[in-house]
Amino acid sequence: MGEPEAARAEAALTTYEDDKLKFKVQYPSDWTTSTGETPASEEILGGGARDLFTISPPGANARDVNVTIVATPAGADFTKMGSLGDAYGFGYGLVVPLNKPRAKKGQEDRIQFAELIDSVGKGDYYKVEYKFAKPSTGINSIFFVLAGLGYDGRVSHLYTATAQYPRAEEDKWRAQVEAIIDSVVYPPTIYG
Repeated sequence: MGEPEAARAEAALTTYEDDKLKFKVQYPSDWTTSTGETPASEEILGGGARDLFTISPPGANARDVNVTIVATPAGADFTKMGSLGDAYGFGYGLVVPLNKPRAKKGQEDRIQFAELIDSVGKGDYYKVEYKFAKPSTGINSIFFVLAGLGYDGRVSHLYTATAQYPRAEEDKWRAQVEAIIDSVVYPPTIYG
């Protein structure tokens, strides 16, 4: 008769717990992972260095299909997600600046389109789904973002888990990447 399907699916998952940043995520055991850090910006209003963790499936281009978790240090005045506005406002503010349907002559490669599909509160987190296309690069993808604030024992962070896959391959990837996004757990905020 064999193992029940749920038991087989559970056995095929790996749980990653980040010792430094204190987040957890589950992903299929055959997906590959990498860690790194983005450099601090040299711009006056630029951001500092950010830690990141990426998961991508075997046999797919990691640029096209991946889940990346980024931890950005947050100021002390951001104590809960409501400090960043409501879920819809957060999603709208994330997506609208990405929509650039016009460009000056000679800069047509900068044209890109973004459309907010949904933005909801999910417990202490905000979950955003949007479409993004940049014709000059061939990108035409669906993105999920799970954002939450958390405290790693040293500093508060805005954690974002961002998943993407090509719109043309939605049937193949949506369930997997959304399950990974839904498995993410960030540490509690300093004020609980």
